[in-house]
Amino acid sequence: MRRLTGPMRLMALGWYVALCITVGILAGLWLDQTLNTLPLFTLVGLLLGLTAAFVGLYRMVSAAVEADAAYTAADAAAIAAARAARAAAEGGPEREEPEDPTAAPPDGPAPDAGRQEAGAGMSAWELEARLGASSEPRPEDQREEQR
Repeated sequence: MRRLTGPMRLMALGWYVALCITVGILAGLWLDQTLNTLPLFTLVGLLLGLTAAFVGLYRMVSAAVEADAAYTAADAAAIAAARAARAAAEGGPEREEPEDPTAAPPDGPAPDAGRQEAGAGMSAWELEARLGASSEPRPEDQREEQR
């Protein structure tokens, strides 16, 4: 089965929460009518529905965050490989990478030792800014085209 992405994932989250709460309330109403105990089981059903909704929501969001982190790390590797291939095809050296903000200073530990992996916890925009990759042409390329 194909995994949901983007807006579809958000719609799935909304439907999941609404369905859990609705099923909890309807089950509680049915029990209250059957046992003549209105509103006891309706409230219990509401609480169980809310609990199920928030537990499921937490699991879904956690999985989405982990998938996004894995995607951005893979994206960083793909951007770096594409830049290296372009540099090799042009016959010139690669552009110098900006200094890694997580690198350890000469006299101490890294400022953010938990983010040593390339792209860990970064969005695609942060990766592009960090690696200098963009769909926009580089200023050097624009100057060469103008000559």
